Formats: sequence, C-alpha cells, structure tokens
Amino acid sequence: AMPLLATLLASLLSSAAATALPLAGLRSLVVGGGPSGLLLAHRLLDAGGSVSLLEGRPDPRTPGYLEGRAYALGLGLRGRAAIRTADEALWQAVAANGFPSDRFTLHIGPRLKVDLRTPDDSNAEPSILIYQSDLCAALLDEMLRRHGESGRLATAFGARVTSCDPLSGSVTYQDEGGEER
Repeated sequence: AMPLLATLLASLLSSAAATALPLAGLRSLVVGGGPSGLLLAHRLLDAGGSVSLLEGRPDPRTPGYLEGRAYALGLGLRGRAAIRTADEALWQAVAANGFPSDRFTLHIGPRLKVDLRTPDDSNAEPSILIYQSDLCAALLDEMLRRHGESGRLATAFGARVTSCDPLSGSVTYQDEGGEER
C-alpha cells in the first residue's frame, strides 16, 4: 500500500511543486498511524498542510510496545522509493533503525533451501529489515522533529473514531481516557 500511496501523492503534489507550500491552509485528518498514514502525514506537512493524526494503538515509541505483537518487514526497492518521496533524510532516519540485508534464503523444510537473493546478484542497495513498530517510531520521531513545533501537527494515540460526517467534515473519536472528542 505504501508505494501506491507515495505514487498518488507524488502525482498530486508534483503539479504544485513550484510553490513553496502548495497545501498551506489545508487541514486534514489522517486516521491510522501505521507506515502509510505516517508517510501521508509527512507529505502533507512538508507541503504546508496541517495534520491531525489519530491512531487506535499506543504510541509505537512506548516501552514494551512489541509485547505480544511484532511484525518484521523487509523494505526493498518500492518501500525505499516510497519513503524517499518525502526526502533522502527521512529514508536515512528509517534505515538507521533497521538492519541491512543483501541475502534472502527460502527454507522449505529442513533439507531444501532456495537462495532468492545473494550478495552477488546485483549492486542494488540492500533491503532494510525492520519491525513495523520501529519503522513507525522512526517516521513519527522524524515528523515530530521537523513539524512538532509548527502548530500544524496534532497526534492522538489510543484514539478510536466513533463517527464521521463527510458532509460537515466532522469526526468524533474517543481518546485513550474514554473521553469523546
């Protein structure tokens, strides 16, 4: 989903790229603070928009976040390209939280293994192996570093959307304390 999202954003923003902040004045709500939602928020903020980010799970930087739920990802060519649509510094911040790998072996039972990629296959940049929570934490840290003091970013973790009215543009959610907002 991330490469498609990045492609759509690049297409939408490229026509207005000549102006410094083509989305200045735009207020948006991003529901979901996973990799795609965080990358979308980065792109909107970088283009001058304001973002409110709601995520149902706890902050991925919380100690013990991985307990009981951990997803390891391999960021290859498409994932790297999607993150780089924001800029190279964002990719470097993400890559620093993972482990480079230029070798992939598929094990089929105890005796059969197939090398899907070896260091000799290409001169391509290695993939980055990273937990989803570490990817989200890196994207979030960098977003807060860049835009946290701008007044254009608000985040809420443990937030559950309870209603949405597209005609009025309003959204209601419960915060982590159970209060309706």
